[in-house]
Amino acid sequence: MNFIVSIISIVLTFFLVFPFLTVLLSLFRKEKIKQKGEYKEFDFGVIITAYKNAGITKGNVKALLKQNYTKFHIYNVLDDCDITDWDIVHEKLTIFSPRPPLKLKVKSIIHAVEHFVRPHDYVIVMDADNLADPDFLKIINEYANAGHRSIQGQRTAKNVDTGYAGADAIGEFYKNYIERYVTYLIGSSAVISGSGMAVESELYKGYLYSPEIEKGKHLWKKMLQEDKILQNYLLRKNEKIAWAKNAIVFDEKVSSGEAVQTQRSRWLYSYFQNLPNSGGLLWRGIKNFSWNQLIFGLVTIAPPLFYSGFFDNDFHCYRLFC
Repeated sequence: MNFIVSIISIVLTFFLVFPFLTVLLSLFRKEKIKQKGEYKEFDFGVIITAYKNAGITKGNVKALLKQNYTKFHIYNVLDDCDITDWDIVHEKLTIFSPRPPLKLKVKSIIHAVEHFVRPHDYVIVMDADNLADPDFLKIINEYANAGHRSIQGQRTAKNVDTGYAGADAIGEFYKNYIERYVTYLIGSSAVISGSGMAVESELYKGYLYSPEIEKGKHLWKKMLQEDKILQNYLLRKNEKIAWAKNAIVFDEKVSSGEAVQTQRSRWLYSYFQNLPNSGGLLWRGIKNFSWNQLIFGLVTIAPPLFYSGFFDNDFHCYRLFC
């Protein structure tokens, strides 16, 4: 029993120290974005998915139509939504209202990809409530010109008006720095956020039609989260996921206790679901002498962090975890 406790203590201590070590190492590295060959304006297919709420995507669509970049097309998949009041019409926008309803995000993405108006160089996925900074696509294009096939933009809080939203934003800030910026700087990959990422089209299609996605389509809500399946797919191929810190996507943060419980419970369930994949990447890193796979495996297998309780000005107790 003492031996087991000692092993657990060593493992937990390692994961407490690990972020400090990676940050220390990153201080000696600088990001270098070097253009490869002649500059090109890549063509982006931007997919937005919504379920039972078409209106929530309007802000995102309007923000994308104001991009300081021209070579893109928006595909707005409004699954099981009432679109009778939809009033945004643009040559760069295609609206889908699948019948019968798809009722699964990845199915909406596949539907959009299979109905592209033209072949695109990269696929970008956005959540319904995101807002893209005007230079988002322009900056993503710079990373594409540097030869990156997988690029994660920086999601940052759109709202911090409640204690819950503020705590959610703190969690995102931590992950952006420790699990994306630092890991990218030291030569590994950024953890995918779930939206605001760009992947080279053929590579992304390989993920969409992979056995993991095919199996997940039949598991519905029990399927592993799409972002984790995507990052596992990319890392198994030893693809490096770049971190575009200036490609900003504003993301809606949770604003109620019920939303926190639902979100964090789903994340924790997904973390334990993904442990075999994280362990597999860790082993691949050791076996293949791949720094990219090794560090990414360690980052994704690390135990989740928890926020303990705190009180707001009205002495309401919140117990949050992330």
